[in-house]
Amino acid sequence: MSRQAYQIPLYACFPAPAILFLTLPLIHESPRWLLNHGRPTEALASLRFLRKGAYDEVALQQEFEEMKAVAAREAETQKDWRLIFELFKGHNLRRTIICVGVGTANAGVGAMFILAFGTYFFKTVRRPRPLSPPCESSLTVNRPKSAIPSCGPSSATA
Repeated sequence: MSRQAYQIPLYACFPAPAILFLTLPLIHESPRWLLNHGRPTEALASLRFLRKGAYDEVALQQEFEEMKAVAAREAETQKDWRLIFELFKGHNLRRTIICVGVGTANAGVGAMFILAFGTYFFKTVRRPRPLSPPCESSLTVNRPKSAIPSCGPSSATA
């Protein structure tokens, strides 16, 4: 197995971030971000640009006023640190348990380890065919030994 076994997938991941990095300066700021940073005139201009005549001026102003109200409420609630406890009440508790459970299960089963280091790990432990399934699985229990595929020199001696 050559170095290309891990280099090709690694290089395949580079184009998307590179495109994002190059085009990010060309993208307008979000009207909500501009409102949250105290720049309402720029936020309205950005909203007009994003809508490009899809709404009339009245609907555009109405949407902008709603955005301002939401931004004001968010700014007010960010000051109260006790809102973190809302994660553990009612329906939010269920959502919190699901999110933490999925993240923990993902780390616990080792999927990210195999995805990130599988080729290197199997090469290090000298498995003959790193990405092939194991020779003796639950599907081969009732088959005679002669029908089980060979995994290389170690299975011939067993």
